Amino acid sequence: MEWLAREDEQGNTVSRGLRLVHVLEASPRSRQQKHGCQYDERQEFRADQSVVEGLSLELVSKIDSASKEALTL
Repeated sequence: MEWLAREDEQGNTVSRGLRLVHVLEASPRSRQQKHGCQYDERQEFRADQSVVEGLSLELVSKIDSASKEALTL
């Protein structure tokens, strides 16, 4: 899983673009694009200073229901 995050004018974190992507080695788009089906980190930062953040599905699957409430995207 990956998403984009940046700070707004008040210093609050703004997240957007949550999506499920292949690891780069398994991406069917890796032959056409250097970043595969994942966000292009440089392009996103240039656009609005967003950084790419993410978690592995393995880690997400281990988060219990109490922990999910603390994870806000």
